[in-house]
Amino acid sequence: MKTLYGQKVLVAQVNDVPNGNTEVVLKPFNGRRFFGYLSSVKANVDRALEAGELKPVSAK
Repeated sequence: MKTLYGQKVLVAQVNDVPNGNTEVVLKPFNGRRFFGYLSSVKANVDRALEAGELKPVSAK
């Protein structure tokens, strides 16, 4: 099973959804695809941060 642990992603789009949540579209920073076939994924940013699935890093 492939893992995304430690993989940097680019926030390509930020959407406020009607239920009050914020959804982001993520793309791999290295230009490859997630799991070899997904060019982007959507995530609820608040829930993903809470669960430790995403963590903020500073841009360099």
